[in-house]
Amino acid sequence: KEILALVDKNLILQGTSPEYLAKGMEHFLDNPEYYSQLKSKCRETAERNFSWEKVVDQTEEEFIKSVFGNTPL
Repeated sequence: KEILALVDKNLILQGTSPEYLAKGMEHFLDNPEYYSQLKSKCRETAERNFSWEKVVDQTEEEFIKSVFGNTPL
């Protein structure tokens, strides 16, 4: 849910019933331009928030905190 909200809050369905899922799919089928824009936004969000570089930086940061605490080096 949090990841979808980074891309577009409209991606979060109101429920998980088959009816809600069908409405979500119909929205994509009825709006090819929205789908096209969304593909770009998804890629940008993934690259910005979940790149290997970002993951490595966050992992290193957590490792340093676990070893040294929150004391600046």
